[in-house]
Amino acid sequence: MLSLIVLAVVEIILFFIGVITNPIIMVLIPLGLIILWLLINNPAIALMILSLTAIIKGYLINYFPLIALVDITVIATLIIWLGLVKILLEGNWKLPSEWKSIVYLFLIFGFLLGISYIYTVSPDYGFRKIIRFNTFAVTMFMTPLLIIKTPADSKRLLSYFYFLLVIIIGIMLFQFVYFLKWGDFAIVLAYWNRISIPGANPIQVSRYLAIGAAMMIALLIRNKPSQSLHYFAILFVILLSIILSGSRGPLISVIIGISVYAFLYEKKYSARIYGYGVLALGIVAMLLLSLPESLTQRFFDISQGSIIMTQQGVKRISTLATRFEFWTMSLQSWLSSISNFLVGLGTGGFSSLFIWRDWRWYPHNFFFEIIVELGLIGLFISVAFLKQSYRAIKQGIQTRNFTEHSALWVAGTFVMFFAAQFSGDFNDNRILWMLIGISIASTHADKIALSTRPTLKPL
Repeated sequence: MLSLIVLAVVEIILFFIGVITNPIIMVLIPLGLIILWLLINNPAIALMILSLTAIIKGYLINYFPLIALVDITVIATLIIWLGLVKILLEGNWKLPSEWKSIVYLFLIFGFLLGISYIYTVSPDYGFRKIIRFNTFAVTMFMTPLLIIKTPADSKRLLSYFYFLLVIIIGIMLFQFVYFLKWGDFAIVLAYWNRISIPGANPIQVSRYLAIGAAMMIALLIRNKPSQSLHYFAILFVILLSIILSGSRGPLISVIIGISVYAFLYEKKYSARIYGYGVLALGIVAMLLLSLPESLTQRFFDISQGSIIMTQQGVKRISTLATRFEFWTMSLQSWLSSISNFLVGLGTGGFSSLFIWRDWRWYPHNFFFEIIVELGLIGLFISVAFLKQSYRAIKQGIQTRNFTEHSALWVAGTFVMFFAAQFSGDFNDNRILWMLIGISIASTHADKIALSTRPTLKPL
């Protein structure tokens, strides 16, 4: 009886809201509440949305300006934590004891970022960096550890990733076809003749695609050639999309990352590794030589310049040289004094090496960013975290039962790790933290499932 009264009151309120504003509100509010409840009960969906916000935020704002009134990254994070709190109240918030050191190291790293605010020379950028890492990066790392309990959970999360990957590929191909048919650079091309999702940085788009490429190559390696034709077709489309984005770092990361993954975990398929490796490189070469020059120029003209302003004045150097310049500056700053060597310049402190001392500048390399801003202490904590994470993943992998879904997550993790060495800061690379968490949880779930599987007794 009480529930009927509450339902009647809600319907009356929605009716008056619809009369006062717009009748469609009477439909949108209940629909929004239903979607919210669905996401709270399925934090994995909200997690995938959060991993995609760097790509879709600009796109949504372009086509739906009202979205600019709210931060969808914050909204997705709040929904995830509502879901995690629900899991906690249900008594299912449990972490294996062997993960505790990994979690502690990750949280200590975030705490060190916060402590470094005391002495940072770039307080504005540093503060934003601290808040974002300890909010979004922590959420994306912790969530997989709490929601992946069985191999089925990992497979379900992988299906959500596939769904979003298909959407990204579809938009990229539509942009490409539009460009070929009408050649409208003003609408399709952005960021210096680079096709991307409208409003999104091409690097962020190509990173997501690079994870998909790694997964397709892993599937090719693990399956017979007669069963892999569709994987090859998907890989071709993904590599095409990466090249269209004009992002060299993610493309190189695919080559390096999948090579390391394959020789660590798929040695028994050595013939396929070499064969598909040559095939993938052949596809890349063919696409680079056959696509319009306006779309591939960045891959051939490494002298394409960028203008930066340093303490020595204005400099125009190539995009690749910019990376080396930033890495050199980071190393020199780290070795310039004992305090810098031990604790760095503080979070965001790399910006102080430029005339705009408190701007969003970073070295575009995970380890150089750590040494310049957090020093030896930060380097020690981050290396310890990565080492413990790798050990947990390795312990979770059973040689005779390295499942396909876990293999795909591990392959994507390696690619994103190397991508973090070419672009982005701690927060731009937060999808790496998510993939590390997924790989740890997925391989552990496989291990538990294998250990609890009943064995047949001999007759």
